[in-house]
Amino acid sequence: MKSIIGGLLVISVVPQAHSEPAWHLWYSQDRLSISYKSNKEGLVSIKVSSTHRNSTVKNLINLLHDTKNATQWLSGSTQVSVLASPSSFERIVYTYFSAPWPVSDRDMLTHSCFAQLSPTHYQLKIKDTEDINVPSKAIRITPVTGIWQLHQREDDLYIEYRVFAQPNGVLPHWLVNKQALKNTLNTFIELDKLLLKRNYVQQKVAISMGDCTLF
Repeated sequence: MKSIIGGLLVISVVPQAHSEPAWHLWYSQDRLSISYKSNKEGLVSIKVSSTHRNSTVKNLINLLHDTKNATQWLSGSTQVSVLASPSSFERIVYTYFSAPWPVSDRDMLTHSCFAQLSPTHYQLKIKDTEDINVPSKAIRITPVTGIWQLHQREDDLYIEYRVFAQPNGVLPHWLVNKQALKNTLNTFIELDKLLLKRNYVQQKVAISMGDCTLF
């Protein structure tokens, strides 16, 4: 699951020859904004900033780890399963995405690590893994890198999320990018609707916090 973000201020008089591509705003409404930037192959990384009223980090973590119901909010997914827990703060998750013909289905195998950086700042790192063999006819999405930065601001939850996922196969990049942005938007809209469900609010936190420094 399926967040993310760091700020960098660069002050320079002379333009840098190898400067990072700029982020481009794709969507902004109410408490949600989505931006993207392209790599040299033309595939986009995605950045999300969102505020969720009357929500907590606990709500979100419980929702993310409720894999039985993940298809309700993770756009395009048809199966999400936890395959292993290397530690109390790590999970290995298999996700399957169905696609309409003639596009091939995709799947991904990811490893996540959850840490608390301050009393109000939490971080969930995600990367692809090959630690478990999962037989599948789908095209594997790899590499995958993602990071969720979760900030508790009194009664509200602020999320900063960045992700890059290489879909592989022969799909044109413009179509991949368009669908990735659309899926991200749909995912965060549905996620916001589900965050305040009673079972996510009342449950204990679904995963412990650990040291993800070397992750």
